[in-house]
Amino acid sequence: ATDDGLFATSPSGEVAALSLDGTTVRWRSATGLGGPACLQGVVHEDGLFVVADSGTVVRLDAVSGQERWRRALGRDGFKLVLPGPGGGVAVVTDRTTVQVLGPEGDEPVLFEHSVQVGSVAHSPGGTRIVTASGNRALHVWRADGTLEQTLDVALADPFGAVFSDEDTLRFTVRE
Repeated sequence: ATDDGLFATSPSGEVAALSLDGTTVRWRSATGLGGPACLQGVVHEDGLFVVADSGTVVRLDAVSGQERWRRALGRDGFKLVLPGPGGGVAVVTDRTTVQVLGPEGDEPVLFEHSVQVGSVAHSPGGTRIVTASGNRALHVWRADGTLEQTLDVALADPFGAVFSDEDTLRFTVRE
């Protein structure tokens, strides 16, 4: 949802933009993804990123519904899609890999983990990414995919993390 509307997907892969009350269809876009497509989407800046279970990401213009680009990530079974740095998108694929694509769908930057990734966030300036994983650790990465630091939070399970500014990381835990 945005301030002026909602987005909906169908099992056939069609995406529609609706008025906030759901009574008016502003546009429809047949993504051609089919099957259990469009399980998740995220609006970020002026784009609507839709990810299919096959691992294909489609970026639609959020205002017109026109397709801007599509990219197959090469891995089935995406788990999570979130806004990425610089107007891009971060997709957790196969539970242990985060792939970050820029706003133009350029080659993804990979952030590999040995255990399941639970959340992803980026710093306000887009220079760093933080991931929370199932081994009770937070991983701070440079935007180019280089691991900068691992923070062991052994007494708790990191549920999520955010940067409150470029240098300050805040996280929540579940016990």
